[in-house]
Amino acid sequence: MVEWTGSNGQVLTGHSKLNVQDLDIISKLAFNRGFYDRAVEWMEAAIWKADKLETDEATLQRLRSTLKTMQNKHDQVSSIIIESLCITS
Repeated sequence: MVEWTGSNGQVLTGHSKLNVQDLDIISKLAFNRGFYDRAVEWMEAAIWKADKLETDEATLQRLRSTLKTMQNKHDQVSSIIIESLCITS
């Protein structure tokens, strides 16, 4: 059984056989479709698994860099949404 806790505190469990590359791809698909919160969570899972498997440092650096980009976009979009809600209130 696999158990992982996301940044939102949600615990995910399952019998998944997804590897780091699978998680990376799922994260990028979510990001490209505008699901920025889910993209961040999938990338966090990829980093967690890569770290657990003692993946090479270059791969970990690439994943962390991608995560930072995803987090920045998520925050940017969230800020725009919050700002537009404040304007219309």
